Amino acid sequence: MATRRSVNTQPKESLDDMILIYAGKKEELDPLKKLVDEYGKKIKSEMIDKDLSEYTVGDVRASISVTQREDFNELQAIEILRKNLTPEQFSKAVKTKEYIDDDAFEALVYNHEVDAAILNPCRVPKEPTVTLRLGKAKK
Repeated sequence: MATRRSVNTQPKESLDDMILIYAGKKEELDPLKKLVDEYGKKIKSEMIDKDLSEYTVGDVRASISVTQREDFNELQAIEILRKNLTPEQFSKAVKTKEYIDDDAFEALVYNHEVDAAILNPCRVPKEPTVTLRLGKAKK
């Protein structure tokens, strides 16, 4: 009969040990993360100021992408649709809970029954999200 042996088993750490190790490592990590975040913000700002989408130094390539974000005021959109659509169109695009049925509204726009631009006042621009990525530069 074969016996089962544990291979490369390490003694199990106690919860006390894990918490103390975690606390120590987190204490080391937090100031470093703060420093890294500061440099990330500075790099993104500098690249935006210089209108650079990517920059290579040595074997490191930094690139940023700017993502525009906006909120959409659905209540305002419903009121605009209520004023601009026929009752039949309105009941297709706005449901009992009064939310916009995106598919039905898209169909109305696609079929040139309504101009999507009537909802432009409902768009609220937000601060853009700037993402920094680092990778190996191609040689």
